Amino acid sequence: MRRAAVVARDPVAARVMSAAEGYDLAASSYDEWPWSRFWDRVETPLVREWLVAQPRGEVVDLGCGSGRYRRLIQDLGNSYTGVDISKKMLAENRAKHRDVIATRTAVLVAADVRHTTLASGAAHSIVCTRVLSHIAEPRDLFAEICRLLIPGGECFLSDIDPSHAYEYTHMPTPHGDIAIETYKHSWPALAKAISDTSRLTVLRREVHTPQSLHPGATPLKLPNGRAAARRPLLDVCVLKCV
Repeated sequence: MRRAAVVARDPVAARVMSAAEGYDLAASSYDEWPWSRFWDRVETPLVREWLVAQPRGEVVDLGCGSGRYRRLIQDLGNSYTGVDISKKMLAENRAKHRDVIATRTAVLVAADVRHTTLASGAAHSIVCTRVLSHIAEPRDLFAEICRLLIPGGECFLSDIDPSHAYEYTHMPTPHGDIAIETYKHSWPALAKAISDTSRLTVLRREVHTPQSLHPGATPLKLPNGRAAARRPLLDVCVLKCV
């Protein structure tokens, strides 16, 4: 959504917030946000398909938020480590999965995903979904992914396609609408940043339209109520540490 329209409706959105501040404000209502439920429907099947094909082990969820993929990761028999810069999102993650805390291994870490406190080689696999939009310099994130992965480990990386018409991440919260800092990265720029990280290689890249994400007979509508145009929406990249 364009910032001017949101600011006119709610002056709280006049200041663009950091991811830490913005997601702290949004934490209690994030799972009910229409776009959050949208990703549950169309992104989760892609993550599930990839996770099922991975060997069981230590999975690190970078930018884990309220834990969209925690139960899926743990149900497959993996250990789970979630990293997020928002302490309140981590609190939602902990509360939402309280029923499995006593029976399954999980660690939640409050940290910038570019500079976690985890040990090198801590991850057999990494999930990092729609996080790049909040990272100014992707090389920093790729360097951390490379450090965390064991040789042969893979990372499922997704982000909203940069051609999508939004200037920042607009989100309703109990405190009013907010605007969270957002960065758009072209694929050539990302590919260069990946290649500069010597141990990372691209296994596959996919550019999804709403139609490829939802191939059913019923036309898909976006959370804003608009008909889904046949244009790129979600980019997926699987990286491997060599």
